Amino acid sequence: MQILYKRNHTLQNAGDLYDSVSIADALLYEQEYSAVLNQDLQTAQDYPAAAIDVKFETALAQRSDAEAQGQRLNAMYQVPYKDWEGEVYLDALNFQIGQAVKIVYSSLGFQAGRTAVVLGFDWFPETRKTSLKVRVWDV
Repeated sequence: MQILYKRNHTLQNAGDLYDSVSIADALLYEQEYSAVLNQDLQTAQDYPAAAIDVKFETALAQRSDAEAQGQRLNAMYQVPYKDWEGEVYLDALNFQIGQAVKIVYSSLGFQAGRTAVVLGFDWFPETRKTSLKVRVWDV
């Protein structure tokens, strides 16, 4: 994955800068972002077909901060997860995106309950049903 940082809001053509700046700076000024490539070797080995062209735009200004963000994202995405969607008889006003909820559903093997994070929901007031989308880690 690429972590994009230090956005250049005024792109300039390297040829227009002539000899006023170094070649390295001229090449930097014609790019919209600076980028850090961050790839986890274990993930690359486990999933060789995984695309490395995933890009995360950030408002970071320092390379070290972008590298640290890449490490945090790798740590988060290394844990297996599965997204689930189902209808529940609850009011959608009880949920917020990003909220942790406990799913108890024996058919999925969640007899003891599994903590999940709400990704989204659609509320149908006429039936009082909510289509709830959640993410469960370490499935």
